[in-house]
Amino acid sequence: MLLEALSALVLTTSAQAEAPPPSSLAAHPREDLLIALRGRCPPMEPKVRAAGPDELLRLETGFRDQLSAQDRSRLEAAQRSGGPRCDAESGASCQADAGLSAIGGSDLLGAFAEYVCARETAATVR
Repeated sequence: MLLEALSALVLTTSAQAEAPPPSSLAAHPREDLLIALRGRCPPMEPKVRAAGPDELLRLETGFRDQLSAQDRSRLEAAQRSGGPRCDAESGASCQADAGLSAIGGSDLLGAFAEYVCARETAATVR
C-alpha cells in the first residue's frame, strides 16, 4: 500500500514537472503570434512581422468583437491582471503589445492566429 502511494506521488510529481507552466502574459507577444502563424498560415508571418501597430490594433479589435461573452471575459481579465500598462500618451505600439499580451495571457493566441489567417484568406479571395 505504501509503495503504491509513493508510486502515485512520483508519477504525479513527474507529470507536474513536464506540464507546461500555467498561462502567463507573454514576454514577447508579437514573437509568440509569429510562431503561432508559422504553424497555421506561414505566408502571414512576414506580413504580420511588417505590420504596424495600427494594423495590429485593428486585428485585435476585430478579434475581440467576434469573441463569445465567456472568451471576452477571459480576455478582459487578462488585460486587468498584468502585462504592459499604457496610458493615453503611450501610442499604438504599447496598445498593440498590451492587446497581444492579454490575448496570450487568456489562452486565446491560437484562436487569434486562426482569426488572422482567416482574414488573409478572405482578403485573398476577394
